[in-house]
Parts: sequence; C-alpha cells; structure tokens
Amino acid sequence: MAAKIIRKEGKKLIIEVTVDLEDSMLDSEEAIQAVGNEAGSLATEEALKQFDTQGEAIEIEGKPWRSKGQEQKFYQTPYGETQCARQVYHHHGRGKTFCPLEQSTRIIGSSTPRFAKQVGIKMACNPALEVQQDFLECQGRKISTSFLQNLSQKVAGIAGQQKTQWHYDLPNFQNRLPP
Repeated sequence: MAAKIIRKEGKKLIIEVTVDLEDSMLDSEEAIQAVGNEAGSLATEEALKQFDTQGEAIEIEGKPWRSKGQEQKFYQTPYGETQCARQVYHHHGRGKTFCPLEQSTRIIGSSTPRFAKQVGIKMACNPALEVQQDFLECQGRKISTSFLQNLSQKVAGIAGQQKTQWHYDLPNFQNRLPP
C-alpha cells in the first residue's frame, strides 16, 4: 500500500504517501495519480465514517428501529472504490433496512455525491463510451458503461424531483411595460 493513514486529529486526517518515480515522466505521473487515488479512497472512507451512528436505537416516523450491526458496503468515489462498515437498521427485524450514513451523506445508489455529480455532468454532454474512456484516462478509474448510465439516470431523477419543488418568483411585467 502506497498510502496509509498516520493519524486522525479531530476532523484532520494525516495520510502518508509513497510514490515510486519511474524512468519516464508519463509513468511517474501515472504512479502519482494511482497513489493520489489511493489516498483519496482512504480519506473518503474516513469521511463516510464520521456520518455513521454508533448503533443506538433510532426513531423514524414514530417507529423504533434497531441496528442489525455494521455491514460492509463498497462505495464509488472520484478516487476509486472504497469499502466502509456502516450501521444498518431494521424495524421489527423484517422489511426494508435503513442506513443513516447513506442518508446523511446523500449517497446515490452506491456513489458518493461528488462522484455522482462528476458522472452526471459528463453523461449530460457525452455518450457513455466516451465518459468511460475519460474516467480511465483522466482519473484512472475503470467504470462500466452500464454503471455510468444507471447512475446518470438516478442523478437525473433526483434533479427532476427537485424541479417540481423549485419555485421561481416571476417579475411583475405590468409595472415594467412602457405607458
């Protein structure tokens, strides 16, 4: 591992990186990017953890929910895939589960908000194959086109829901017309 967490001081995270410089500049830059992505994934995992509960019982719409314990989940980030153990809750041991971490961090599917934003912006302007190539070349991320398409549809759905909630104050045109 070329990146490792040295310590955490409150909300400050100290990460050490080790980069092997190569014989060609391009290879060195790719090594730097790989280590940067590794450090970003480590930092993102720690950032996610700060939004989790401690497993205490919670109440949703007047109903008690109990933790099933921590479950591991992979999340997609701008730096790569990261795995995080997070509390998962259930109501009376059956039915849908609820993950407070995912709600408080605004996870979309299995993607962090920034990664979902990046995919949404790129997919709005380009076909999935070009976006896939862009992520590979520019960020060192290998992502399937179906994942990109599914995530961009989720992002568009959220934007569509927001549009119905937005309100625009229209100007008073009668006061602006010349006599």
